[in-house]
Amino acid sequence: MKKSSVSFILIGEGDETERKADQFASYFLISPSSLYRMVEEIRENANRTHLEVEDIIKLGQFYGISHKAMLYRLRNDGYLDAEEIKNMDISVIETASRLGYDTSLYRPLSESKKEMVLGHYIKSTEQLLENNRISQGKYEELLLDAFRYDIVYGLDEEGELSFD
Repeated sequence: MKKSSVSFILIGEGDETERKADQFASYFLISPSSLYRMVEEIRENANRTHLEVEDIIKLGQFYGISHKAMLYRLRNDGYLDAEEIKNMDISVIETASRLGYDTSLYRPLSESKKEMVLGHYIKSTEQLLENNRISQGKYEELLLDAFRYDIVYGLDEEGELSFD
């Protein structure tokens, strides 16, 4: 397999901000009990005790975090040791693609999506409007604060007006 200089930095090396972001993401998005259940399910289904790179990619895809953040979490929680981590230095994009996963998780966001809020905030804003708790103007203001011009102005992914 091809080595990847982009997708993998040994834990404890590299940019301090990136390491902290990976650590935060891995603990914020994944509860210990959820990770334990997923790892045990993988081990049981594969009839083995160790995790392979394909398993790490599966976990990262399931939780929606980077390969590096997933490795960080698995190492810190004792599911992987330093030697196993070295074997995970592969082309993540190529491997994820071969496994049939969407590879957008491993690619930088486009400029139009770098400042975009997703998830609960948007749904909550919609519910406030539907329940007449906020006005249409306040709804649009909240969406614009969340950089969701696409929703307010009806723009498609390329930033063009959508007439669907």
